[in-house]
Amino acid sequence: MQANGGPFDVAQGRPFGSAQDRRQAPPPQAETPVPPVHSTLHTGTLPTYSLAMLQMGKIFIGLAAWNVVLFGITIWLGLTHNSTYWQHQAMGVLTAVYTLFTHSVVLMHFMGSGKGIKEAVEMYGLPNDPKSGYIRRTRRFKGQTSGHATLCCLFVIVTAWLGGWMDTHKLNPTAHRWHLGFALFTVAYNLYAFRVEYKVINENTAMIREIDARIASRI
Repeated sequence: MQANGGPFDVAQGRPFGSAQDRRQAPPPQAETPVPPVHSTLHTGTLPTYSLAMLQMGKIFIGLAAWNVVLFGITIWLGLTHNSTYWQHQAMGVLTAVYTLFTHSVVLMHFMGSGKGIKEAVEMYGLPNDPKSGYIRRTRRFKGQTSGHATLCCLFVIVTAWLGGWMDTHKLNPTAHRWHLGFALFTVAYNLYAFRVEYKVINENTAMIREIDARIASRI
């Protein structure tokens, strides 16, 4: 029904939107805005990190453990000749690809966490001493791991190439010696690199938790 040119509430006996309605309407509740966090490490409106970022130490242990198993199987097949020749070749290629994947994960982890830590420091004005601050520390962590990870990848590629050279020169003892010697060196260096990477990953994770605690105390 229309009343004075406007809608009329028959049940209440007064026009919609009258002064009485406006007086009875509760005032809107003001909500305290929570500033969103736009950071590589942070998600949503709280300074929480992705589970994978904080559990990288455990993830790396799993990757490295399977890598050691593949190293062992490949070496055993090559030394004992308890299988057909192509099985050692296939396992060698699989081990090489998996090793490249393991070290690539480490490189990507430190690139991503380093960018996120820099964003968090700038956004929240966290203390950042040029010699011992968060950004300096994350650069040091990256430097301690990137060289080993890169060299491991290169050594694995060379080992696989030497395996192909030996396969095409089966009667050449020099090819056998080079492939075997470089393969053992590559495995030994990877085991050392795994130890270094695991140590630095744990140090980086502890720093991320420290940053998270500082940010949480400010919100």
